[in-house]
Amino acid sequence: MGTVAYMSPEQARGEELDARTDLFSFGAVLYEMATGRSAFPGNTTAVVHEAILNRTPMSPLRLNPELPPKFEEIVNWTLEKDRDLRCQHAADLRSELKRLKRDTESGRSAKVGDGSVLPVGEAGTGTRPLAGAQRTPVPRRWTTVALVTVVVLLWLQPSLIG
Repeated sequence: MGTVAYMSPEQARGEELDARTDLFSFGAVLYEMATGRSAFPGNTTAVVHEAILNRTPMSPLRLNPELPPKFEEIVNWTLEKDRDLRCQHAADLRSELKRLKRDTESGRSAKVGDGSVLPVGEAGTGTRPLAGAQRTPVPRRWTTVALVTVVVLLWLQPSLIG
């Protein structure tokens, strides 16, 4: 059956399960690792099920502003309630996380004065950041989360991808 807080919507409804269920659960773990909070909190099983089925988790960036915006996109992709719109394969998720890790470590995103994040080289500036853009520092906590995530995905690769 599984731990209630990490169940997918289809699991909470008692429907047939597939690998996308595991990706939803993995997304709930990523969310909790990055924010320190459960994606679907509740004091009872019924409240947690209701949250999984009907509520959108609070923005990870709101809870941890040090996270890259792309990380929130990835987490939201794994926590999509409609499994046909959710991440379909662990290999795709692994690729997105590896790309995020590479881009974050190489400084390929820059925070602009209004808080928006633009890829380096946007607006025809080649490989240089926009004027006035600052490199977003890579918080140590984020680097640890990213590395652990990539290691876990690489470790699980044969069983999830094959």
